[in-house]
Amino acid sequence: MIKMALITLSTKELSKFGNVGEGELEQVLTAIGVPVERIEGGEIDLEITPNRPDMLCVEGVGRAIRAFVHCKNPAYAAYKSGFKVLVDPSVQNIRPFIAVAVVKDVEITPRFLASLINLQEKLHDTMGRKRRKVAIGIHDASKIAFPLTYKAVSRDWAGFVPLDKENIMTPSQILRHHEKGIAYAHLVPGECPLIVDSKGQVLSFPPIINGELTRVTEKTRNVILDVTGTNRQSVSSIMNIIACAFADRGGKVFQVKVGKDAFPEFSGQRLKYPQKLVKSLLGLALVAQKRKKYLSMMGHGLSGSLVAVPPYRADVMHQIDIVEDIAIAHGLNNFPKTLPDFFSEGKKISTPNVHQVLCGMGLLECSSWILTSSQKHKAAGFQTAAGLEIKNKLTEDFAFVRSTIVPNLLEILGKSKDSAMPQKLYEVGPVWDGTRTKDVLCGAIAHHKVSFSEAKSVLKTLFFELGVSFEARPESSPAYIEGRCAGIVANGKRIGIFGEIHPQALHNFGIEQPVAAFELDLSCLG
Repeated sequence: MIKMALITLSTKELSKFGNVGEGELEQVLTAIGVPVERIEGGEIDLEITPNRPDMLCVEGVGRAIRAFVHCKNPAYAAYKSGFKVLVDPSVQNIRPFIAVAVVKDVEITPRFLASLINLQEKLHDTMGRKRRKVAIGIHDASKIAFPLTYKAVSRDWAGFVPLDKENIMTPSQILRHHEKGIAYAHLVPGECPLIVDSKGQVLSFPPIINGELTRVTEKTRNVILDVTGTNRQSVSSIMNIIACAFADRGGKVFQVKVGKDAFPEFSGQRLKYPQKLVKSLLGLALVAQKRKKYLSMMGHGLSGSLVAVPPYRADVMHQIDIVEDIAIAHGLNNFPKTLPDFFSEGKKISTPNVHQVLCGMGLLECSSWILTSSQKHKAAGFQTAAGLEIKNKLTEDFAFVRSTIVPNLLEILGKSKDSAMPQKLYEVGPVWDGTRTKDVLCGAIAHHKVSFSEAKSVLKTLFFELGVSFEARPESSPAYIEGRCAGIVANGKRIGIFGEIHPQALHNFGIEQPVAAFELDLSCLG
């Protein structure tokens, strides 16, 4: 399933930002498409999909509720200032993009401070790709002086006091000894990027750690926001999300010049209203008043034929995103149920017999995601060279087109280890073989007595019922136990592999019972 970010908010605070009663929250959030996991003890747990990073904080969720219920959307303004950031060429090949903003007259309550830290970390994990693509810093502005300089220094540079420490540490020492440095040292293989002020004081060592000097406390009233990264659009989008959250708290946002640019960029984008798409995909012919209402319910403005996308909506990149918002505003349950008005002739395939045979032997069918992570493949003992990386992936959990289904079934077994044994699963689905996608059949059996022989007996029954002869030839694979693994050969051609899963793979997925698995190319059985 899609990896969602779980956030916990105060129902009282969310009710205040959303301008609705606490008893109405669940109904409205469900209509918007935000799953409510729990409401208890004055708190509400929400699952936020990766495409709505603006809703990873109470300000963003409240803003969405307020728009949906009352069609009220704030007009965000970023005031000009004389503040500047100088970007040294030394960061060009390290972490080239930076956005900086200043927020004044904001009250940092304990709850807001906790919300800020949570928003920062959730953005790091999602849009920021674990800080690799984007990293965020929030600083007390009273401690530093503009202009700021963004530059790279050697790992043995003089150093500064990092957050949560008392002594000066060089960048090298931070990477080797600081908790955050150890966790993210792989993101800084060479020289280290720093943000320093006009006095040479260090604000931040992105993407690792801020300086203790600029720690934000409840006494802070003016803050500096910095966002650094490897993609300009992502850097700007995340800056907008954080700056809007501060503006919702009553802060006054000031732009900071970085070269020829000034951040935050609150002007937002303009997209032409997708009239034909709305009609063809949703079957809606909306009059001007209805268009404006539906768009306003999702935070947008409408001027003539142009949709004004709010600055915090980083997910809106195409007219189809506007169509989706209109569908949500209209109400997904309000669309009439209709049958297709075209004829589609089915194509005969061989897999129904496969399903019938496997179900007859007590295997349960699964359906897992085609997109996965290379880490899961490696955890199962498979190399990822044949896999297909997603270029513009949203999360690391869905960054890779699978080259085998075995890790998917192992993950299911790992999450079902407390269920009754034996567990017998199978899946028919596509994998990437290095040049194309192909359909494969994968099965896995787990219980305390499972063996190579049981997997072989399942295959023998399957091939017998399909009228295909096969033989097993000894093979080796890191995913399987040596000596308990064999290739599947049919009509003189190797079409798959089966055997007992290696104990290390079982450990990696938290599986406590032995597992026997098989996987074969279905196209060879047609």
